[in-house]
Amino acid sequence: MDKLSVMHAFRRIVDRGSFGRAAEDLGVSPALLSREIKLLEESLGTTLLTRTTRSMSLTDAGRLYYDAAAGILDAVTQAETRIRDGAGAVRGRPEGQRAQFVRADGHRAHAARLSGRVSRPAPDPVDG
Repeated sequence: MDKLSVMHAFRRIVDRGSFGRAAEDLGVSPALLSREIKLLEESLGTTLLTRTTRSMSLTDAGRLYYDAAAGILDAVTQAETRIRDGAGAVRGRPEGQRAQFVRADGHRAHAARLSGRVSRPAPDPVDG
């Protein structure tokens, strides 16, 4: 499982209170979920869930991971929804309007609307 899938599985296990119910929801075996959570715990070097044959509870680290995973998964879902709905998509902009975005270095940049036209080259600063 990839990281997002493991986060999703962990969240489902906690929300449903059971590996069995979470496995049923996700269409996988409880053994697979248990193995994935064990690998996650090993990679983090800590226990996230205290498990017995009859109960399960979050450790402090598990609560922290759950909250972080829930935030990440919610953000991914919101981004996918916005993209599907066309929010900010180039196709939804009026003709000639440019998309604005902020680069990683904090500077604003503009993306030209892709319309199949070739834009005019910028004037040479020497020629004015």
